[in-house]
This record gives sequence, structure tokens and C-alpha cells, in this order.
Amino acid sequence: MNLLLVGDSQLASPLISEGFNVFTASFNPNSNFPIEKYNFSIKKICDTNNIDVVVQVENLDKREILLDIGEIEILKVYYGLDVHLNYFWQKEYLKLFDIFISSQKNIADIHRKTGQHSVWLPWGIGRDFIKEDNFTPFKDRKYLISFVGLIDNNRLKRKSIIDNLSNRYRINIAGDTHNKRLGFSDMLQIYANSKIVINESINSEINFRYFEATSQGALLFTEKVSNGEDLLFDIDRDIVLFSESDIFEKIDFWVNHLEEAETIAINGFYKTLNSHTLKKRAQQLKNIIYQGVSSYKFQKSPDNDNSLIKSIFLISIRGIGKPSYLKEILPTFLNSSADYTFPIIKFFIIKSFDKKSAVQFLSSVYKTPDNLILANIVTTMIEIGDIDAVKKILIKDDIFEGVKDILKKLIREKNLYFPGYVNHSNVTVILNAFDLIIFLFKNYPDIAVKDRKLNITAAKILMDNKNYQAALFYLLNNIRNHFNDILTRDYLIKCYYSLYLFEFSRIEQLKRDLISKNYDQFRNDKNKNISEKREALLDIIQDSKDKSLIRDIYIYFEDFLKED
Repeated sequence: MNLLLVGDSQLASPLISEGFNVFTASFNPNSNFPIEKYNFSIKKICDTNNIDVVVQVENLDKREILLDIGEIEILKVYYGLDVHLNYFWQKEYLKLFDIFISSQKNIADIHRKTGQHSVWLPWGIGRDFIKEDNFTPFKDRKYLISFVGLIDNNRLKRKSIIDNLSNRYRINIAGDTHNKRLGFSDMLQIYANSKIVINESINSEINFRYFEATSQGALLFTEKVSNGEDLLFDIDRDIVLFSESDIFEKIDFWVNHLEEAETIAINGFYKTLNSHTLKKRAQQLKNIIYQGVSSYKFQKSPDNDNSLIKSIFLISIRGIGKPSYLKEILPTFLNSSADYTFPIIKFFIIKSFDKKSAVQFLSSVYKTPDNLILANIVTTMIEIGDIDAVKKILIKDDIFEGVKDILKKLIREKNLYFPGYVNHSNVTVILNAFDLIIFLFKNYPDIAVKDRKLNITAAKILMDNKNYQAALFYLLNNIRNHFNDILTRDYLIKCYYSLYLFEFSRIEQLKRDLISKNYDQFRNDKNKNISEKREALLDIIQDSKDKSLIRDIYIYFEDFLKED
């Protein structure tokens, strides 16, 4: 069977071993068919080489979008590796395929509800990277505990875990900043010299570290995510899970029981060797392909062009697609589409070249009171300085409040937010209520930062989508400017608890008890000594602007503030 493998080509050799005649196509100039040479189109490749099935494996660098994938009358399979962060655009692109393979069980379960054939198949590791005859015993390993991965303020949970464990044990940390990122072989070398490897997930995903650490014979000490890890490994036999309630207890146990830890590490090593190599994945993929081919019947969806344009638009905005994609979709643009996103997509393309023309275009299609189109007209007019025209549209002098009125309408329409979106190339595109909030903060920072309701709205949207870290920015604005606001305080506590589940700093916990005015808990906590309580009280007195909180501390905790 002739198979065209598009994107990540690590499965090429394993698929050849399974009997496929494999052709590769990617941005790599050494592939059989470099994508850029073929203008992102593969139909000619398939026809010329009698391809029987196309398998596109997500490339974690620049994503490839195949412009003619919906026209190809053979089985088409998409294998998503980064779906926990990219499903927001992939769900559009997947409409052009027959089978969706997800590396994450929860995303496969979600997508199955669309009616498309969805399969969970986690990634693995190349068999060549597992050296069974060179397994280093624990006694000869250099590092007791290691962590390889970025640690920064964009990963507060991870930072909290590593910081707190570092207070107890010396941890070998590598690749923690962008300029220190390791190559694949260097990372595996660290794992091969580590007894215990710590793993944390960004979004409850089964990440590559599961297979990388176990393949080198290290004990994988990983956060419990309830996303199928117990179906891949035997818990406490192959790997060890931790949660915020038992992380210290467990790390202490395994550090002091290294013989038992080594036994589990060896079990995990052989589980990955036997079950989680890319050779094994190729075998599983072969079964999926043959089952798909046997039942395949080509049906062109009338929505093919719409799905293609939407997916290209979304990855272009996020900046993970080739910029030339935008030019590529212009000839296939459907002016007659009733879908509200299409005028906005075309507006974005026009705006990239001429903002005034973009406003004229949107004004021409603004026949009905579509609040997304109205928001883009108004915000673009503000960007080009046409304030008088904005006032005519909004019929009010206070432009800030006028834009907030549009925001309220978008919220009523439940057009709020989708994870993963960022504005691209300094071109503001309003796709939802949260983007409009960002616009207000960018263009009216002095007003927006002090606007209580705007900050609350932004925080609520983000918290509902479990983006607690981004919500903190808006809540802290309110604490600084409206420090007695009860709702802000409640939201702030929820965010801190969600982000710092692994934050076991006693003083920080005491301070959170004080901020929430949980005074009985603070006073009666027998696990905290007087000096720690005093330090928490003094920190609050020094840092807080909440005068009532400071007053209560002096009244209720005078005995703690006295020197022994």
C-alpha cells in the first residue's frame, strides 16, 4: 500500500517495516516532496504516485495546511500530537479528514461527539533511542532527581512544584529557559543519569516525558491527570503518580527507598520498550488504516472550503502557520457565505495592507446588527484615528463606554473566548468579547486598568476557561484600585488555589488564610509555629492596601505580633 506521510516523519521507518511504501512530504527539503515546492498542495503527488492513503502527523514547529486535502478521493488521516493546545483550530481542519487520531484521550472523547471517527493513540519514542544493553543501574546514576523543561512565569504550577521540591532536595534542572533548551539526545542523556524524573502537565496531557523518562530507566514521578495514564502504565508498578495532597510524602518515600524505586523504574522501562515505541504505534496505526480503507467511501462535504479557510485563518492569527497561507486562500474566498466569520477573515486580510479599505469593506457588509462586525469597524477606526466616525456609529462621545456597550452585547451572545488565541503581528482582530477587552487595555490603559467591571469581566471569562494565570493580571488590577471589592477577593483566592495547588510554603498558605479572612483557621492551625505566623502577619501589614484587613490583624493578632 502506498502511503503519503505529511509533516512529522518519525513514523516513516516504522511504517516501512509494517509493509507500507512510504513517501514523505514536509517543510524539510530532504523529504521526498518538499511542501513549499508543491505550494501546500498534494493532489498531484497522490495521483502521480498512486497513493492509497494520506497520513498527516502534526509538526510541532510550523503547521502544514494542505490546501487541496478536501478534494483528494482516498482515505485521509490526521494525527494530532499537540491537540491539548491546538484543538481550537484543528477541529476546523479535521472536517477535511476521514479519521482523527488524537495523542490525548480527553480530546478524542470530545471530538467523537462530532460524529467523526476519532481514535486515541498516544505518541511514543523511537526504538533506536532505547538502549536495552546499556541500562545504567541506579547506583551509577549521577542525579537523584531531575527535571528538564521550561520554568517561567507562564508555568506557575510547574514553577511551584519545582521550587518547593528544591527546598527539600537538590534537583538537577536543565532546559529551564529558552536559551538553555536541550537537544533531544542531551535530554535523554540526563534522564539516563537520573534516578527520579519529575513530570508536570500543562493542560492535563500525557506528554512526551512519560515515554522519554521511562525509556531511559528513570522512575517517572508524574502529576496525576486522569487522562488515561493508568491505561498506559500500571500505577505504582511502572510509574508513580502524585497530587497536591501527597507530593512530599511520596517523594520522601521514594528517595528513601531507592531499591524499590529502581524496581519500578525497570518495570516502566520494559513497559515503554514493549508497548510505547513508535514501532508499536506504527502497528496500531496500520490497523486503523486498514479498517478505514475497507470501509472508505469518498464524500465531499459542501463545507470543505469554509473549513479550510477557517483553519488557515486561525493558525495565521496565532502565528503558527506560514504567512503565505493568507494569500493562498484569497482565490477560494467565498463572498456569498452567510457565516459571520468570513467577513471578519476577509477584513483581516484587507487590513494587513490597508486599514481604511478594511473599514470600508466591513461597513459595506454591515447590513444587520452583527456585534462582531461592529466591533471590528469601530476598533479599526480608532486605530486609524477616525474618532469622529466612531462617535457617529456609537452615538456617544465616551468612546471607551461605547466599546464597552458592544462588549456587553458580545457577552450576552456568549461569544466569549477560545484558548490559544493571540493577536498576530500587531494587527488587532476582534473575534470575541475577550479580544475586545484586550483592545481596550491596549488603547485605553489608564482607564481600563482602573475599571472594576472590565477587570472582573476579563477575569471571569478566563477563569471559566481555566486560564487562572491570565485572570490574575486583571484581578490584581482591581486589588490595587478597589482593594475592598469582595468579588475580586473571592476570585483572586480561587486563582491562587488553582495555580498553587502544589505551593506548600507554610507562610504563603498562612497569608492566603489572612487574605480570605479565615482567622480561625489561621489561629488554630497547629502545624504552623508562632514565628511563621508572625512573618505572615508582618508581610500582610507591609504589602496589603486593605486597611480593614490590617486593622483586624492589629486587633485580633496582637499577641502574635509581640516578641517572645
